[in-house]
Amino acid sequence: MIDIEKGASIGFYTMEDFADSPQLIDYGAILFCRGGSAELHVSFDSWHIQQGCVITLFPNDIIRLSHVSSDFKAEVVAYSADILREASLQIEESIYHAMRSDRMVKNEIVVKEVVDSVFRLLRFYYSEGDSKFFNTIIALQLKTFFIGFNNFVKREKPAIAFKEQTQRTNELFNRFMELLENNYKESHEVSYYANLLCISPKYLGIIVGRRTGHSTKTIISEYIILQIKLLLRTSHITIKQLAADFHFSDVSFFTRYFKSHTGMTPQQYRKAQK
Repeated sequence: MIDIEKGASIGFYTMEDFADSPQLIDYGAILFCRGGSAELHVSFDSWHIQQGCVITLFPNDIIRLSHVSSDFKAEVVAYSADILREASLQIEESIYHAMRSDRMVKNEIVVKEVVDSVFRLLRFYYSEGDSKFFNTIIALQLKTFFIGFNNFVKREKPAIAFKEQTQRTNELFNRFMELLENNYKESHEVSYYANLLCISPKYLGIIVGRRTGHSTKTIISEYIILQIKLLLRTSHITIKQLAADFHFSDVSFFTRYFKSHTGMTPQQYRKAQK
């Protein structure tokens, strides 16, 4: 699993750095398939990627690889959330909503003339990382990539939609996921998110079920567990503080909750990651 090192802003990896189990990421990334094929699951959507495909990832995405061919090769440029924020300055929020809806480009000309060029430039600047303007250069390159990617999606795929679902359903599900990303520490209850959406818990359950095949409670719990796992792997925060931060009534309840979803206690999970 990729972990952007403390103080690092960008890194180049291969897909072997990704685990084959669901992982919640705290960085952004651009994935460029160089050969072979695989299924890339991003949150609750799936993408068949093959040579020439490019996909963008964002912090708080849940990712997993499956059906990986023996000749599969992919290059990944991963960058910190700080760099993503800098690259986002003066870019419309709608760009990120559009890119989250349709993340993949496989147009041969776009990949060859734009993506290949961006990867070469990023690789060069990465190798010259002692420049005091390194982060600014990276942010500007990412901004160029995002705007160009969004322009391609709007031009080539103007009718992006899930055929079996209404636009309203998609909007509500995407809004639910945004609320979960921003409020997962505040509440574990379905009713909390339904109230924020001004709909009933039953209707939210229908929407989430259509999109994911799972209950709203399951999605909330899985997301919270992935966030806890991330903190257990990457921080030294105490179990007691984790329980308080995630609004559990006490450490015992927090430990039982985590063990019921993972089969081990938070302490056991942290120890297993070392």
